[in-house]
Amino acid sequence: MVLAAAGSSDPAAAADTRRTARLLAARLADGRPVVPAYLSAARPTPREAVEALHAAGHRRVAVATYLLGPGFFADRAADTPADWTSAPLGTHDALARLVGARYDDACADLRDRAHGGPAARSGRLGRPAPARAL
Repeated sequence: MVLAAAGSSDPAAAADTRRTARLLAARLADGRPVVPAYLSAARPTPREAVEALHAAGHRRVAVATYLLGPGFFADRAADTPADWTSAPLGTHDALARLVGARYDDACADLRDRAHGGPAARSGRLGRPAPARAL
């Protein structure tokens, strides 16, 4: 499987995509690889990743899109020799809960900063909050 993400020049974004690929591989738990791929700014591209998996002997390869919605990147993710490509994440309830949780975290950081709390001292404001269960 190929996990197709937008890509970024920020090394932390690529690290997040690699971590998500590892989590997906653990979730699938069938021993097949999940290869992170990037639609811009990094390599491999989804096409390169699919071709590499085919060259390594994997007859059937899927692309899981790690994108929010349809459009240019989703079209590029689907333009590979993969057997199938998933739809973008879209409007799933879990995604809406995650957006709400991140908003709540940002508001708490702002309140904390205004009152001289840990966020003000750490300089963490504006950076992603640590992951938490939803």
